[in-house]
Amino acid sequence: MRVYCDTDTLFSNIKRHESQPSVKKELEALKKLLVYHSGKKIVMFRSLGNLRELEKTKNLRQLKKLCSDYESLPPLPKDERHYGSDTLITEPYGGCISNPLVSDVQDEAICAELENRGLKRPDARHVTQAVCNGCDIFMTRDEKSIIRPHRAWIETRFCPIKVCLPSQALAEVKSRFGPI
Repeated sequence: MRVYCDTDTLFSNIKRHESQPSVKKELEALKKLLVYHSGKKIVMFRSLGNLRELEKTKNLRQLKKLCSDYESLPPLPKDERHYGSDTLITEPYGGCISNPLVSDVQDEAICAELENRGLKRPDARHVTQAVCNGCDIFMTRDEKSIIRPHRAWIETRFCPIKVCLPSQALAEVKSRFGPI
């Protein structure tokens, strides 16, 4: 089972709010999911989109923790899309510099469709990456902007992907693999 981890599901993002009852439930679920992950029952992926978001963290201690969480997860197999090169001739004798042109989004049409449905660009990019990498679960804690307004549509449009809180993802994993 392939699980895409939205940035808000990185361990340290949940841990810093663990005193809140609903957050505590999600933290406990994430801990159990990480056990399934370390036991190779599931694979929990991260993407360059996560890195772009966590790099904006101003608190250096939190940033270090988030970077560690990020590095502990494997990257998506298709995390960048190469769509050409830009070549610049730098001298009259033929010397040149060639720069690859890459995108963090596998399919711009899917991303645009998600944005047209009302998802913010970063959220649309995350969902696009999960869909294009064949993930079974898109795990997020963003109930206000993703789960409540868009879950049903995303799950119908991009079946068989499921949009889940960590606790819901844990229920899906348990139903497939049984208890830890």
